[in-house]
Amino acid sequence: GARTGHRGHVPRADDPIDLHLHTFQSDGIWTPVQLIDHLAEHDIRVAAVCDHDTQRSVVEAIDYGARRGVHVIPGVEVTVRHDGRQWHMLVYGIRPDDERPEAAAFLGLVRQQEETLTALARANWTRVERTGRALPSLRGIVGDGKMWTYPEVLTAMIRDGHVRNLTEAANLITALGGRFNADLPIEEV
Repeated sequence: GARTGHRGHVPRADDPIDLHLHTFQSDGIWTPVQLIDHLAEHDIRVAAVCDHDTQRSVVEAIDYGARRGVHVIPGVEVTVRHDGRQWHMLVYGIRPDDERPEAAAFLGLVRQQEETLTALARANWTRVERTGRALPSLRGIVGDGKMWTYPEVLTAMIRDGHVRNLTEAANLITALGGRFNADLPIEEV
């Protein structure tokens, strides 16, 4: 029989869904609460939060979604490398608080990605500031509790008047020896 979603809603074939959403934890602009409120207001009852290389918004989105009648599928968009190319692999169904033994290896990879990307961002921040280009706006961009990676550093470079756009910011970081990504071999995911 049909499975019942949150609050008794039985999904229909023509119900709007979105299985690839981002929050402010990667390259989205909304907090999990803002995202779920938007989905509920637009009658989207099934969605997946798939931030790049982090699941920091997933549990909050699931919990708040349950209160708003939006079924949130846990996901993550993992940056991988295969045949010399970068790919973005969507992985669904594993919550960051999943305690099943079979989820442990994957969750370890996601934590590793989070740590690596944050370390790269901090190294890029240091590279920029060592050239005499202070980034005072970075703290305001990052906020409290947000995982931050390269977009925040690049944005601070623009806001603080060191470059005109993202391309110039990225080129400067690269010229200073920095990098932005930490692709996982696809075989590990």
